[in-house]
Amino acid sequence: MKNKLGVFWIITVSALGLLLASVNASAQGPRFIPEGREIDLLPPYCAAKMKDVNSSYWQEKLGPKNFVHIHHLCFALYAKNKAISTFDKKDRQYLLQRAIGNFEYIESHVEPDFILLVIVYIEKADVYRLLDMYAKAEEYYLKAIRFNPDYAKAYASYSQYFVYRNDYAKAEEVLMNGLKMIPDSRSLNRRLKRLKKKIK
Repeated sequence: MKNKLGVFWIITVSALGLLLASVNASAQGPRFIPEGREIDLLPPYCAAKMKDVNSSYWQEKLGPKNFVHIHHLCFALYAKNKAISTFDKKDRQYLLQRAIGNFEYIESHVEPDFILLVIVYIEKADVYRLLDMYAKAEEYYLKAIRFNPDYAKAYASYSQYFVYRNDYAKAEEVLMNGLKMIPDSRSLNRRLKRLKKKIK
């Protein structure tokens, strides 16, 4: 009887702890973990991890040691997207900080050659830009380029960063550097063409 009561007490306390943690989280800021159909709007590996959709495929593609942590990237992407569409400054700041925290978790837990790290670096740089932390933003855009010099989006995002800052000369320089590495990139050539029209 005592053992049963002990188990019941542990379950009750654990459930209460989870409830209090949930209440405390909602008191601190808006929800930053996607649910239901929100997960389907994220990259497919999120549904694989959080809804068990094609999970074996993504485990093999990303590596089991990386896949086990991939939901933190999903949390970060969701928090970032939600922050962009949020008008309340306090909520926006909270969501962007949650995004940074989850990006940092991924960085510290996945293998150093994890293929999606380039995405982590780009997205984290974008969040730093949104936080007006420009030195950190540039650090992570450059980190993305160094990690995968043949990834067009890294150059495109870094160039767009300078467009946001009205530094069109630097934006053009980044695109030109990208085209030296991947001259046949349609996306970079299109961006460069549009940028030159904007400069004129």
